[in-house]
Amino acid sequence: MWDRHQLNLIRRGTVAWNTWREKHEDIQPNLRGARLIDVYLVGANLFQANLTGTDLSRANLKEANLGRANLSNANLSMVNLSRANLRSAHLQGANLNAIHLSEAILEGVDLCGVYLYQIDFSRARLGGALLRNAKLNGSNFEQADLAGSDLRGASLRGANLRKANLARAQFRQADLDGADLRGANLNGVDLTGVNLIGVNLNGVKLSGAQLNEAVLSGASLCEADFKNAHLSGADLSGADLRGANLTRVDLSRANLKDTLLNGADLSLADLSGADLSRANLSKANLSGAYMNSINLSSANLNETNLSEVHLNGADLQDAQLDRAHLTGANLSRVNLSSSNLSGINFAGIILSGANLSGSSLVGANLSQANLNEADLFTVCAHSAVFSGGSLSRANLRRADFSKADFREANLSSANLSGIILNGANLSGANLSEANLSEALVIQANLSGANLSGADLSRANLSKSNLQGGDLYMAYLGKTDLSDANLSGADLRGANLSGTFLNGANLNGALLQGAHLNGALLIEAEIH
Repeated sequence: MWDRHQLNLIRRGTVAWNTWREKHEDIQPNLRGARLIDVYLVGANLFQANLTGTDLSRANLKEANLGRANLSNANLSMVNLSRANLRSAHLQGANLNAIHLSEAILEGVDLCGVYLYQIDFSRARLGGALLRNAKLNGSNFEQADLAGSDLRGASLRGANLRKANLARAQFRQADLDGADLRGANLNGVDLTGVNLIGVNLNGVKLSGAQLNEAVLSGASLCEADFKNAHLSGADLSGADLRGANLTRVDLSRANLKDTLLNGADLSLADLSGADLSRANLSKANLSGAYMNSINLSSANLNETNLSEVHLNGADLQDAQLDRAHLTGANLSRVNLSSSNLSGINFAGIILSGANLSGSSLVGANLSQANLNEADLFTVCAHSAVFSGGSLSRANLRRADFSKADFREANLSSANLSGIILNGANLSGANLSEANLSEALVIQANLSGANLSGADLSRANLSKSNLQGGDLYMAYLGKTDLSDANLSGADLRGANLSGTFLNGANLNGALLQGAHLNGALLIEAEIH
């Protein structure tokens, strides 16, 4: 029951009430259960007042001090509490329908489970507030301070959180569907598993935020700052991340299908196991990123910075890599099958074990590249450069390398059966133990090449230059070497049975132990 004297005083207005409070600081106000409907108490001092069950509906309590007041089960419907101090006030069971709380101080307040639909919290101070499971749909939190608040399980569907301070807030299992978070500070926030489908997060600060398993499909995240954030297993499919800062972000196993990442900074990010199929990464910075087993099939990587990236086992099938920067990149075991890589610069790149079968490498630069054990089956690589590269044990069967440059390249033990090397430059190349059976190597330059132990059976090397080449113990059965230059070549122990050597130049060649059974030497030169 209320104190009658105190009730009469407060009905006289703020001045009378506050004067009495100043003179009786030791008395705790008791207005429990009182009816104070429509009262005008702007700036009233109600600190630690007992207002349990009090009816304050439609009251004007703007700028009032209600710190530590007990308002449990009070009727606060349509009350104006803008700029009021409600720090650590008790509001359990209170009727907060259509309440006005703009610029109010609500730090540490317990509002767990309350219904606060479409309430104005703009510029309010809610730091450390308890809002677990609260219904805050459509409410206005623009520029509000919710740092460190607990919003786990809260419903914020359609809420306005623009430019709000949400640093270190907890949002696990919260519903933010359709919320506007543009310009909000989400540094260190916990959004683990939260549904953010279609949410507007343009320009937000999410540095160090926890977003593991969060659903952000279709979200607007342009220019957002995710530095050091955790997005492992998150769903960002179709999201707009153009120009976003994702440096050192954990995106392992994330779903980034069809995502827009144009110009985004993903340097040193962990993208291992992520799905970036059909994503647009043009002009993005991925330098130093960890991208093992990533799916980049049909992705746009034009002019993307991929220097020093780890792409071991990545799927790059049909990816666009026009003018991509790949200095020091590791692309071992990547899948680039059936891709258009014409003119690509893969100089010095690690592509060991990579799958390039069926791809176009016309005019590509793979000088000094490591293609050991790579699969280049049926590749079309006219005029491509492989000089100084290593293709040991690689599969080049039925590929077309016409006019390609293989100077000083290592092709030892490679499978080149049925390959086309017409007009190619293989001077000084290492083709020892390679399989060149049925290869077309017409008018190619193999001067000084090492073909020791190689299988050249039924290959066509007519008019090719093998001057000074090493063909020791090579198998040349039924090989066409007509008009070829073999001067000074080492053919010791080679099998030349049935070989066509018509018009060939064998001057100075070493033929000790060579097998020439059935060889055709019409007009051949042997001195």
